[in-house]
Amino acid sequence: MSLHQIVYISSATSALSADELSEMLRFFRENNARTDITGIMLYSDRRIMQCLEGPEKALRALFGRIRKDPRHCLVMPLIDGPAMGRQFSAWSMAFPMEMPGFDAGQIPGYRNLADLDFDHADDSRSVALGMLKHFKEYLDRRSR
Repeated sequence: MSLHQIVYISSATSALSADELSEMLRFFRENNARTDITGIMLYSDRRIMQCLEGPEKALRALFGRIRKDPRHCLVMPLIDGPAMGRQFSAWSMAFPMEMPGFDAGQIPGYRNLADLDFDHADDSRSVALGMLKHFKEYLDRRSR
């Protein structure tokens, strides 16, 4: 099995609540584990960037469903090709912690967007890591 990677950006058609994001993360982790897909999704202010990695056939099927998902619009793939290795072996999602009604301790796989540290990532080896790093920097600048 060769490892494949898809990185895309999109916009949510409406703002997602902490409850919706928590349920999405739980659902994604369960379903993607069955098809050997891992990755990370960053979300802030209706902006989404996601890196998916796994078997190419499974990724193509998943990305087809993502493109048809009514919660997304303006889905634009940035990377679609072979991967040297997994960058995100445990499925995770990051979004701002200050969302109303949010309890980080109740969500396996959650990471606080502010706490993600891509500074020590070897983005010379991974275009995806470099893109995620720049996306997070963009979100950080917008929140100031």
